[in-house]
Amino acid sequence: MSVSGNPPFVLSSLDFGQVTVGTSATGTVVLTNTSTRNETFSADAINDNASGAYAVTGESCPTPIAPATSCDITISYAPAAEVTHNAALVVRVSYVNSHGVLVTVGAQTSLSGRGVNPTFTLTPSTFPVTTLGSTSNGTVTVTNTSLVPLTYFLTTFQGSDPDAWAQSGSTCTAPIAPGQSCTLAIAFSPHQQGVLAITIQVTLDLTVRTHTQYVLRRAPLVGRGKLPTFTISSPSFPATPRGVAVSAQATITNTSAVSLSYDAAGISGINAAAFAVTATTCSGLIGPGASCQVTVQFKPLGAPGIKHAQLKVIMLIAGLSPHITTSDNRQLTATES
Repeated sequence: MSVSGNPPFVLSSLDFGQVTVGTSATGTVVLTNTSTRNETFSADAINDNASGAYAVTGESCPTPIAPATSCDITISYAPAAEVTHNAALVVRVSYVNSHGVLVTVGAQTSLSGRGVNPTFTLTPSTFPVTTLGSTSNGTVTVTNTSLVPLTYFLTTFQGSDPDAWAQSGSTCTAPIAPGQSCTLAIAFSPHQQGVLAITIQVTLDLTVRTHTQYVLRRAPLVGRGKLPTFTISSPSFPATPRGVAVSAQATITNTSAVSLSYDAAGISGINAAAFAVTATTCSGLIGPGASCQVTVQFKPLGAPGIKHAQLKVIMLIAGLSPHITTSDNRQLTATES
């Protein structure tokens, strides 16, 4: 016979606190016989346990349970997601009442716990100053600081210039054991000069009872882009009288690690009218260390003396779209005799 009312026993509550997803914790609910009769443990069940996070794994209740004595019911908690799990443990005991009738009564107590995500860290390397049009390689080390294996899932880049960054390789091909690390290879290809900062987001996952839990971390990546460089030699002009044109060559040498292409050249300065760019051998790509020439003509039109102007050469950085230019200047000096 089942009866209602105040049961002749009490149950302690159980709060597991925070438990890492993918691990489990064990606790006990204490059953105490508060009656003057012997009682027999009958059955237990967990209500509101749709997630399957809780399970009864054992009990130490003797037969019978004497008055004023206690026994333990062992509960395991194994969260599969980062949420709070509330449930109820229902326990039934039996005893023979004063009329010789076997009576079964039940009571319940609360179970609570919170699943928390496993943890890992990201440690970026330092990226060198990188010439526009080229690529520098760095790494991000992923270290599993939790108690469960984690599996690499995804890398994304977040910020104002995500196209400058890319994942170029990975050693994170197997589950990352607790305390172990793997490496993501990161390529930095700046499209503009100056400091370029971005956030890398790495997602790892683990599966518990068919539920896949995703865990992510973010870290800053910082690189610096610089314009490629080239040099312009000084053309040497012989002294020449008014109205007589002479020409000299300015040699352009690519001193950077990327290819350049000639875009334009111009003359400026106080005696700019006496100088002109008349020809160039700079066609196609000018590779690292390669040179070409710009022909500059000097044709004085004023009074005798030293004439000054400035030659400016503009180069395009190969492979970048939209086009990005780099420029340099060279002082021009010639004498009108």
